[in-house]
Order: sequence, then C-alpha cells, then structure tokens
Amino acid sequence: MSLYLYSVHIHIRIRFRVNTYLYKVHKMRAVQVKMARAALGWGVRDLAAKSGITANTVNRIENGADAKQSTMDALEQALVAAGVTFIDGDYAGSGGPGVRLTNQPGTGD
Repeated sequence: MSLYLYSVHIHIRIRFRVNTYLYKVHKMRAVQVKMARAALGWGVRDLAAKSGITANTVNRIENGADAKQSTMDALEQALVAAGVTFIDGDYAGSGGPGVRLTNQPGTGD
C-alpha cells in the first residue's frame, strides 16, 4: 500500500512539473486594454472593429468584467498588430503592468 501511494505521489509531481512554464504566461489585464487603446489614439469602436468584438464587450472588459479567453486573445492580437507591447510589471523597479508602443502609429516602422 505504501509503495502504491509513493508511486502515485511521484506520478503527480512529475505530471505537474511538465507544465511549470504555465505560471509565466502573460495575461493581458483590463487596465492594459484601456492603456493600449489610449496610446494608439483609438476609441472603443476602433478597437472593436479591428478585433472583431462588439464595442459593448470592450467596454465591459475595460470596466473589469470577465471575458472568454478567445475574446481576450482577439483584443490582444489586434493591439499587438498595431504595435503595442504588454509589460507585465514583474521586473525590477516595476511600476506595475503597462504597455509600450513598439511601432509608432502611422510611421510604418
């Protein structure tokens, strides 16, 4: 019995060790959506059109409502394509999560 429990314990530890990289996955936060939109000079409707999501959904997300992962992915893809880089805030001297423009809009960089 003891050997069986030990074997199960090892199996579980190994199983969870395989996915240890998942804790580092960056999750875009609602405040970052609003920051990115403001940095690009986009309104809610602009972001909605470029991401294929309704303006009401964008508003709800920016106000802290939960959203499906596919919705968040669509928003993130639209913002990244426009030149936004998301900063997770987990670095030394961090001011928290934020955004940075990698390509200035309209410059073609």
